Amino acid sequence: MQKAFLFLLFSITSLCAISQVTIYEGTEVIPTYERGVDEVSPIFYTGRSVQGAQGKVYPYPSQTKLGDSLVDVTYEMVYLENEYLKVKVLPAFGGRLFSAIDKTNGHELFHTNSVIKPDLIGTLGAWVSGGIEWCFPHHHRTTTMIKSDYRMVKNTDGSATIWIGETEKTRDLRGVIGMTLRPGKSYIEVDYRINNTNTLATTFLFWANVAITANKDFRTFWPPSQEIGVFHNNRSFIQWPIANETPSYGRTSYQEGTDLTWWKNHPNPVSFFMWDIKEGFIGGYDYGQEAGTVHVGDVHENNASKLWQFGPGLQGQNARRKLTDDGKAYVELMTGTFSNNQPDYSWILPHSVKDAKNFWYPIRDLEVVKNSTKDASVTLQMRSANTVFYGFNTTAKFAGAKVVLKSGDDVLVEKTISIDPATPFTATYESPSPLDEYQLSAAILDNNGRVLVDYRPYKLEHPKLPEPQERVKNPDEIDSVEDLYLAGRFVEQFSRPGKEPDDYYLAALKKSPNDYRTNIALGQRRLGQLKYEEALTYFKRASDKLNIKYYQPKEGELYYYQGMAHKALGQTKEAYANLGRATWY
Repeated sequence: MQKAFLFLLFSITSLCAISQVTIYEGTEVIPTYERGVDEVSPIFYTGRSVQGAQGKVYPYPSQTKLGDSLVDVTYEMVYLENEYLKVKVLPAFGGRLFSAIDKTNGHELFHTNSVIKPDLIGTLGAWVSGGIEWCFPHHHRTTTMIKSDYRMVKNTDGSATIWIGETEKTRDLRGVIGMTLRPGKSYIEVDYRINNTNTLATTFLFWANVAITANKDFRTFWPPSQEIGVFHNNRSFIQWPIANETPSYGRTSYQEGTDLTWWKNHPNPVSFFMWDIKEGFIGGYDYGQEAGTVHVGDVHENNASKLWQFGPGLQGQNARRKLTDDGKAYVELMTGTFSNNQPDYSWILPHSVKDAKNFWYPIRDLEVVKNSTKDASVTLQMRSANTVFYGFNTTAKFAGAKVVLKSGDDVLVEKTISIDPATPFTATYESPSPLDEYQLSAAILDNNGRVLVDYRPYKLEHPKLPEPQERVKNPDEIDSVEDLYLAGRFVEQFSRPGKEPDDYYLAALKKSPNDYRTNIALGQRRLGQLKYEEALTYFKRASDKLNIKYYQPKEGELYYYQGMAHKALGQTKEAYANLGRATWY
């Protein structure tokens, strides 16, 4: 009786230990190429471009002095760990997710560098590769090489979260990222919380820059329905995953029939953004390791993903020499949240908040994945006319799960299994007669009949490729007031280097001084430039045009911005009147 009691007590204690996530701090020594002294005197914007957008530095120090002295540096590291994953977060470099180990097979989900070796790629200058870099409100992140605040939280459900974040100084936008592990789950749950602390609307982007180790055995997988790849600024399009003949995509000419999913097939640095996506996942698989990584996000919030790679060619080899000492290549399987392309900025209203969740988890034995959810991933591939390979990974343990393989309404396989992140399910079905691939379907359901993930093969439609986006014309090349206004708004939103939105707005007002849209836009610009009296002159023109004294216009934001200008000038009575009316809007 006493032995039985002790066994029961031991079992309960063990179960409690397993069901909890540990969160703790530590240190790790990483060989580091020391940088020179930063330029602490803030540099104002001089027209520099970073990643296709204005590369503004002020009020941060410039980090352009690299060094060649390799020394051991002890870094503070924060850890999350459960039965399936061990995650490391490096506060010293913007709270970067540094590493995530799949404890079931020892596979590293992300690319980790053996050294800290900066190159001049970042917004401030210095930048290092590896892990997940949280790029907000620019790409690359302004503070990617600056220490981030962090907070460790044990949650009541047994999960644990590392929160990192800051208020970024070039735009006064607050970005907070929460990385969570949950008991019994093999996914990393990441929560983005974005807050505009300004009194003005402004723009931002958010890309998770996810590095994954690559080699000749590595492939990227996108949703099968994703048939178009697009370059930066929508300048060039290509068929995906099998390329059409293209004389110039980025810096490369691709022959028709090139399989773009393989790392080895890209001789030069290249980017492929998804276009008009319908499914929210992306991942990569290493056939040599028989393991990979998948990302899942809400398709309406995470409306684009991207493959970037330096490639195996001479430029890629040179990049590896600059960024690492072990020669390992990597790809970036980037995920955009509230962004479609790069540089692609979205508007965020004053004092508003945006929130989005993303998930990363390891996969194994599946090769390229055909569908993914937070719960599971599936593959289904024809090996021959009579043979199909199929399989599933899950992110938790499911006892009594049901696997179903069908051809049309005919059930080919139905079996009950136990599956968990350490024990994936794969099988090969041999048919006595040829199979129609597009009649097949595969699904896995939990013991309550809930579908964890399913897939029916997608038949390529070969859509016509869109036309490339036209370049932004100069103001003197544009005739209509509306086109000048829209061009100015475009330049303002996307922070185009060498272009000033004011030039377009002023040209529009020269043609039509009372155009209310342009007056509102230019008034907001002057408000942001602290030219309050001038801002009010533009707002008054718009007010007079809209005749807003007598009714509430759709453009009620005009009251808000007038109120902010009066407030800044100490005109309290006028500020209250306008801000009060703004609440109607």
